Amino acid sequence: MTVTNLTMGFVVLATTYFSVVRAPCAWGQNPPSPVSAGLLVTVRGDRTPTVRKAGRHIRRQLANVLGPLRSSSAWRRALAKLGARAEHHDTSNIARAARVVGARHVLDLRATKQATGTNLIIRLIRAVDGQILVYEELPVPREADVAVADHVFRVTIEALAKEGVLAADGTPLAASDETKTPLFEGALTRTSTAVADSAWVSTSTTHSEPMASASGEGMSNALPVARPYPDTFDLTLGLGSGLYRDYRVSTEAIDRSRLSHRASPVPLFRVAARVMLDELNLGLRANFEFRTQRYTIQLGEAGEIDPQGYLIDLELGLIYRLRWGRVDIMPRAGVRLNVSSVDDQEFPILVSATAVTPTLGIGLLWQGDGWDARAAADVGWTAVYEERPRTTGERGQGPGLLFRSGLTFWLTEELGVGLDTALSVDVLSFDGALTRTVPNAEEPDLSDANLTIIDWRATASARIRL
Repeated sequence: MTVTNLTMGFVVLATTYFSVVRAPCAWGQNPPSPVSAGLLVTVRGDRTPTVRKAGRHIRRQLANVLGPLRSSSAWRRALAKLGARAEHHDTSNIARAARVVGARHVLDLRATKQATGTNLIIRLIRAVDGQILVYEELPVPREADVAVADHVFRVTIEALAKEGVLAADGTPLAASDETKTPLFEGALTRTSTAVADSAWVSTSTTHSEPMASASGEGMSNALPVARPYPDTFDLTLGLGSGLYRDYRVSTEAIDRSRLSHRASPVPLFRVAARVMLDELNLGLRANFEFRTQRYTIQLGEAGEIDPQGYLIDLELGLIYRLRWGRVDIMPRAGVRLNVSSVDDQEFPILVSATAVTPTLGIGLLWQGDGWDARAAADVGWTAVYEERPRTTGERGQGPGLLFRSGLTFWLTEELGVGLDTALSVDVLSFDGALTRTVPNAEEPDLSDANLTIIDWRATASARIRL
């Protein structure tokens, strides 16, 4: 197996994921629109894990119906240039910054923590004049991100339909630079748990026509509906080092053979991905690590040789998510593929090897406000271990353990930075005599050898979640 073949395999997996898993799904009768309706979505305030997840769901649902959303980052920069500070009720500055980025409407979501829990204040603001079209205060129970996202999506689509943003067939009308004449004046105001703060209520006349019910009664059949369980994609890119790697060959009589060696720290590249199907609480995971190695072997009077090689660690598997408050408990199953390749030598002291290890394990994810911590443990049995061109013995098999941990701090809703570590311990037992060359050959018998590989590595990572 070569690096080229593994790379081609990842390309095939990525192509399959984006063409099948992330392919447009049924949103009523409306496929994702290439036309942008000019909507900007911003999530502010006390963003608990449930609020953050709901925000991602809302953005994905609305973008699939209304086309690409306007950049919230560009909007924040425009807001800062206007000198607008944390005046959440100042709709004039919100609207002015929205016009700078070409937005027609702003869906402003602000989370607030109260004694009774977290509330989400929903405002839909028309950018041309700062008019509040929708105001609602909604309680956000834990783990209710999907229900909250569906509700906000429905309310937003209903209001935008009344604004004339959607055509008769439910498709969005492209935003233009011209000032649009609204279909009605005033705000649609609803409060779920408390009376609205007077500083937030529009001074214009409240529209008296009631909103449609949750079932969609009274709405046009052409209006799109939200996909109930959006997928979640998590990508990790990391650069780091193999901190410690000990390769020890031993027998009952010899604790550490001359075939044993320790590797110096070397640069390591890591890519990890996870796809969660929220409807099923089922996910796919993959992890790929690559690093080069350089060895120096003393041959006595014959001098020394310095073969080079590389190490590849690949993991593929399934996970099942069980939610318990802020903690996700994730039983997992998969397979590990480890490839160690080294240059050919005149005297085959070091050998290339490929190991395949089925695994079972469990993972934990603790989500805080703006950070999350992860830990996982896998136990497996190396069922296939092949060496070339020479061997340490026959039928190399044995147990293996893998521990992973990580901490991420989220800079934005989609981007985070952190640190990840991994420690693996693999023990293999062989039958028969080895065919490898032992340096200086003072060890007469290495039959029925054992091989222990301890590998500790760490990476600084950037995480992207969509």
